[in-house]
Amino acid sequence: MLFSPHDLTLETGLDDELRSWFAFAQQKLDEIMLLKRAINEGSEPVAEAFALSRKAIESRRQSTRTNNPSVRARLSALDEVAFRRANPYGVRKAQQTAALRLPQLPTTTIGSFPQTSEIRTQRAAFNKGAITAAE
Repeated sequence: MLFSPHDLTLETGLDDELRSWFAFAQQKLDEIMLLKRAINEGSEPVAEAFALSRKAIESRRQSTRTNNPSVRARLSALDEVAFRRANPYGVRKAQQTAALRLPQLPTTTIGSFPQTSEIRTQRAAFNKGAITAAE
């Protein structure tokens, strides 16, 4: 849940079809409670909610947004060779290491690092043109 958006109901720009395919943090919690209810009370009290879920899954499966005939045609035209790698893992790993020169444990960050007041002051001065990048 840490990286899930908070609540799907806050997304006002989505159409109904697309909205039915998503579950944000609040909806995921609701789904957990629904599963708990199904376990404790049986399937009858949650039948309608489960039917809606099945309908959304089928909608996504059949939608032109997720099914492109030209992509399916290209995929069906591929032979077995297209699904095999040209080199074994060891060779690919060595080539990637040489080309990318990543550290042993590459990482990324999401969002911003905490900023001290001094950093904020310097950034503001830079944005105003009061100091240079080197400064």
